[in-house]
This record gives sequence, C-alpha cells and structure tokens, in this order.
Amino acid sequence: MAIDVPVEIATDELKKVEKQIVDFYLKLAEKNQVNLKLMKIFAYFKIYDSLTQKQLRELTGFSSGFISIALKSFLQSSVVTRNFIPKTHTNIYTINDEHVFTIITPRAQVNRNNIEHEKFIIRLQVKLEQLKEEYPIESTFLFRRLNGIRNFLETQRRAHTDHDPTDYLEEDVSGLIPSNEFIVYPPEIKKLESSLVDRFVRLSMFIEDDPIINKILTFLITRERINQEMLLKLTGYSRSTISRNLAGYGEQDYVAISKKEYLKPRIYYMNSIGIYLNEVILNNRRFLISWRPKFVDLLSQLKSNLNYNRNKEMNLFLRAKIEELITNIDLVIMRAQLLEKAQHELKEFVLKNREKM
Repeated sequence: MAIDVPVEIATDELKKVEKQIVDFYLKLAEKNQVNLKLMKIFAYFKIYDSLTQKQLRELTGFSSGFISIALKSFLQSSVVTRNFIPKTHTNIYTINDEHVFTIITPRAQVNRNNIEHEKFIIRLQVKLEQLKEEYPIESTFLFRRLNGIRNFLETQRRAHTDHDPTDYLEEDVSGLIPSNEFIVYPPEIKKLESSLVDRFVRLSMFIEDDPIINKILTFLITRERINQEMLLKLTGYSRSTISRNLAGYGEQDYVAISKKEYLKPRIYYMNSIGIYLNEVILNNRRFLISWRPKFVDLLSQLKSNLNYNRNKEMNLFLRAKIEELITNIDLVIMRAQLLEKAQHELKEFVLKNREKM
C-alpha cells in the first residue's frame, strides 16, 4: 500500500512546542520503566503519525542501526505499520492509533489477556481444591492468594468495561500461618506456583518486557511475604539484582520493604495484591492527569503567540495534536475515577474481612 509523504517537520519557534510534547512522553517513560530511546521514537510518531527512517534519524539523533532495530521491534508488536511512498523506494512507518500514551500493550489486548489470566487461575484453584485434604493450609494459602489476583482483575473490569460487578473473593491469609513464618509449599503445590510464574513472566503481567521483575513480583504474589534468601533460591538471581529491582518498585508501592537490620535479610511484603497493583496504576494516571493544565496552557500559547503563528499550517497541525492529548487525558480522568471507586470498594472489603478474623 502506498502512502503520501507526511506533513513537514516543525522548525524555528514551533520546535519548542514539539520538544515539550516529546518531554512529556519521556517523563512518562521514566514513570513506567520504559526504554527512553524507544519512547523518544514513539513520541515523534505520536506527533507526526507517519515518518521515514531518515526523518527519525534527523529528529532523534539516533544511528541508522538503532532506528532499524527499533522499527523492527515496533513492527513486530504492531506499534507501527510499514508502507511505501509512491514513485520512490522509501519506506514510511505509521503509528497504530491503539497505542495512545506508550508503546505498552493496548488496553483492548490487556482486557483479553485478563480474561485468559482468570480462566488459568480458576483452573489452578480447581487443582488446589483437590489437594486441600492432604495440604489444607498450603492449598488454602495459595487459593486465597490467587483470589487476590482475581480481585485485582475484577477492579480492572469495573474500571474499563460495562460490567456488572461480581463479589470480591476472600483473599486474607493472615490467620493461616504465624506472622513470623513464611509459607512453604510442598512439591505438588510448587508445581502449580511455577506454572503461574512461567505464565506471568512470558506474558509480561506487570512490566512490559521485564522478565526479572515479573518473576520476582509473581513470587511475592504467591508467597505474600518473602525474604532475600528465599528469592535467591526461587529465582536464581543475584542478591544485587533482587535488591536493585525491588528497591525501585518498593518506591512505587508495588511492595512494602522491611527496615534494614544488621545481619538480617530484608523482608518484602505484598498483602492485598489488588490494592498494591491498583495504587501503581493510579499513581501513573495521576501523573498523566497532572500534565493536562500544561497542555491547555501550551495550546493557548499556540493560539495567541505571534511567534508560533508564522507557519500557520504547522501551528494548526500541532494544535490538533495537543487537543488530542487533552482529550485522551480526559478519558484517563474518567477511568481513574472508576478505578478509584473500585479500589475504595476493594479496600473496604479487605478491611471488613480482616476485622472478622
């Protein structure tokens, strides 16, 4: 399929506007632990829709080799499509509209994945029920931790789909083992745990294309609390790798981390899975929402500042892009409100169940 050459690239004063939009995407990448160089390329696609490799080199300053590798990755993950410019041998790449703010998986695909995740978890729970007589505590412990994942998926449904809410499920494990002990699974249950870990790592359940943190976080989900020594054995990672990864995500509220004590391994906690994961999502959305006033102000400058109006066609083009960003942030605000409500309902449910224990 042939496609026309894209609009001209911004120059002079309008280059400052372009830079502010790119800076937004780069800060978003830092917040979401996304590769900054890939996100910079993505940002220029979001501004210009369609670009050639030559234009990407000029805009980003990256080498031809890196641009080629990035485009190959974008093509494989359907971030962009490739066509050609008529009467030339030049390829041109066009952004997929499903990718709104980042190169991570579009929400529609996430929803489909979540449905499959829940089906898989229910199959594991059926097998755990069969092991309950032989391992009553261990099977109940993992069963309830899996309920915690299902509760998280339920909050996502309440926030993103026209969905009649279903009841949250019992997820509290505090009364099953003493608070100073760690759960120890027998081989039969460890096998089920391993299948969940493999799935969540393979499908990037938490962080896109980061098998290390996905593996660590999945073990935190299945174990509720865990120390460094256990993670060393379970993951095969080095102490520094575990510490480095969990330190960053502890700051983002994925996990709670015990205070450092002399000669004692640090303990990592993830009590209510849904509450922890939703808080990370909501923090990211609050960051997006914080940019709305900046874009409104930038749009106002484009309309009133004479320096920005020398190239009227490009001015109108960038205005449309900023208006689109504001519209998409407004959708984030609406979804954030729905998720805040679902999060509040989950917190109330968890609190009431703990009070009953």
